[in-house]
Amino acid sequence: MSRKPIIALALGVALVVIGVLIVVLWPEDPSFQVKTSWLGERPSGPVRLCGSEDVTKARRRAVKDYNDKYFPGSTMATYSEGSFLADEEHDRYVRSVEEGSDDCDVILLDVVYMKEFAANHLLYDMTPYLDQHDRRADFDSDMLQTVEHEGRPWGVPKELDVGVLYYRADQVRPPRSWQDVYEQSKPGPSHDLPGLRVQVGPYEGLTVILLELAYAAGADPIITDDGKTAEIDQPHVREALKFLHDAFRERAIPQVPQIDTSNLEQYALGRARFLRGWPFVAAEIRNAEGGSEGKPSTPRAQRARRVTAANTTIVRLPPWTPGGDSVSVLGGRNLVVPRSAPHPSAALHLIDFMTSQEQVRQDVKEGSQLSVRKDLAEEFGFGNRDLLKAVSETNVMQRPSIPQYADVSTIISCGVSNIIQGPAGIAIRERLQDIERDVQSVLDGGSADLKSRAC
Repeated sequence: MSRKPIIALALGVALVVIGVLIVVLWPEDPSFQVKTSWLGERPSGPVRLCGSEDVTKARRRAVKDYNDKYFPGSTMATYSEGSFLADEEHDRYVRSVEEGSDDCDVILLDVVYMKEFAANHLLYDMTPYLDQHDRRADFDSDMLQTVEHEGRPWGVPKELDVGVLYYRADQVRPPRSWQDVYEQSKPGPSHDLPGLRVQVGPYEGLTVILLELAYAAGADPIITDDGKTAEIDQPHVREALKFLHDAFRERAIPQVPQIDTSNLEQYALGRARFLRGWPFVAAEIRNAEGGSEGKPSTPRAQRARRVTAANTTIVRLPPWTPGGDSVSVLGGRNLVVPRSAPHPSAALHLIDFMTSQEQVRQDVKEGSQLSVRKDLAEEFGFGNRDLLKAVSETNVMQRPSIPQYADVSTIISCGVSNIIQGPAGIAIRERLQDIERDVQSVLDGGSADLKSRAC
């Protein structure tokens, strides 16, 4: 072989190596990193915040406050409301950002989807903002973990959620365990309706419930820390599945799909004795004059809601067995700037405003939200004192922190939904092994279009 081809080959290999090193080592495109200098400029607009259904109206209030402060008499900032379901909102945002849509300047993104959006380069890097004035020190440490990917933050914590139990103290005794809740929830001579409202439907909420029960029972994380191996087929996970299956068959939980908002409405109207819910439920239950989701409320419904509010007690989620640990899966949302944002500087202004001490304090006072800011963690609003006590007694755990979480959760929630609704004697372990095999396929880079996804 002549020297020229050898030299050409060597140069080609060198260029490939250099290209790989550039991709691996070169910092993220600085044009998609927020600039703190934007905050020194007067806010501009328009700016649009996108999020799920605003149940407590806190987000709309924040947008109004922003307009009143910077653009009196105008609607320069607006709120675009979508579905309450995290799954549906996830799909909406993915389509929007990947297609380069200018629909959203700021997105309230569920904590479990942060890794996916960051890994796929769909967000602005928030490092300069959080580094300035050491803003990281302002926020809850668990929530800060959810914005991190490969050592950098891609969002700012906004809404912190920890599950708690609401129950009718005039109808049931304080529950000592999940099994106790199950027994007290069965229909009987004095109760024709199922007693427990919990997120049982083929959507991400069911993944949350399964994990809370399984982890309370003693299960290990269902995905290894490195995100490479599914370990779902565990004895304690099978116990949790049997609990849900039996409760469904015995009508301790309704034999219909359930989501947070419909569960809240049914509980508020006195049609359940227990409700596993998020912090926003506290304020909604006490809103005796109106229905949830903006629905008009009849005098009869108002009376029922007042009775429920007067007799509701808020406690930590039950342990699996008496004396055990209470476990809740961390929930919440972060404020992110999508790369498709038409007004990123205005987006940063809005984020800075919404995470200010003044605005977070308003969230706590009005919406019964837990404070995402450490300096306000001990403050409470309407009905929030009991929430703080319940949360302080809870072991808060994370869902799998992986870029493939959306597909993994769909496989789990669909497979679990099919198991719960299955006949007596259903082979739970075999079905669980199918779920684990399909999840592992996704972790290995395979297709997510697998049989256990069929809801």
